[in-house]
Amino acid sequence: MTGSEDGTVRIWHSTTYRLENTLNYGIERVWAVGYMKGSRRIVIGYDEGTIMVKIGREEPVASMDNSGKIIWAKHNEIQTINIKSVGADHEVSDGERLPLAVKELGTCDLYPQSLKHNPNRRYVVVCGDGEYIIYTALA
Repeated sequence: MTGSEDGTVRIWHSTTYRLENTLNYGIERVWAVGYMKGSRRIVIGYDEGTIMVKIGREEPVASMDNSGKIIWAKHNEIQTINIKSVGADHEVSDGERLPLAVKELGTCDLYPQSLKHNPNRRYVVVCGDGEYIIYTALA
């Protein structure tokens, strides 16, 4: 994140160094930008005062097809699990963690903002940065 004399705060992608978002609250020059590790809140110090802003999304980017295969994005890494792999013979109580093996599908060049399975469950589209990538969901 960078602050500027034009009153904007720019949020940059830490891997690709591309501009992700620009915040402008019209409160004169930005003198300081801070964050607390593990939090989604940033603090911006202006000529006229300070503000705290919550950034990011509340929910992960994920998609599940009707066969129980879940694909999600963790930063720019695409991962998958199959919840049906637990099997009907495994007894699960409420709140118990499922013993699932996570598979890495790889990384993508864009920052995922949405994921969606196609109706026949063969492919998944990853959208973000004004682009899209189609992956096979059969892996």
